[in-house]
Amino acid sequence: MANWYGSARSNYFRVKDRDAFIKWVQTLPEVKFVEKDRAFALLSREEYRGWPLFRPCEELDHDEQFKELDWVAELAKHLAEGEVCVLQEIGAEKLRYLTGEAVAINSAGATLRVSIDDIYELVHERWNIEPSPAEY
Repeated sequence: MANWYGSARSNYFRVKDRDAFIKWVQTLPEVKFVEKDRAFALLSREEYRGWPLFRPCEELDHDEQFKELDWVAELAKHLAEGEVCVLQEIGAEKLRYLTGEAVAINSAGATLRVSIDDIYELVHERWNIEPSPAEY
């Protein structure tokens, strides 16, 4: 069985409160930020380079050491009015599977999501063809 390796980053976006945002990012495992012209971008430092799905949680009992992350709810609270954060993640399990997803989150907490797998539905809708999957 092969491991999945990927890369993840966001666009640059402005936040309401710089210090509160930095404090929040520091609670995210293996995520760092870069700052340019008073805007921030998030970058994954996770071992396999995707976005982390869980956060270590000391308040939970010893059987549950991690708590699921809700990027949308947490990140939206930090976005300045009118801002949009686009989280992109791409990766592969050797050449067996290629994955890619982008999620846009606005300051009101609304989201848009696309995946490279959306192409199959689009082909079916537009051309009425069922293509074989790009995998082995």
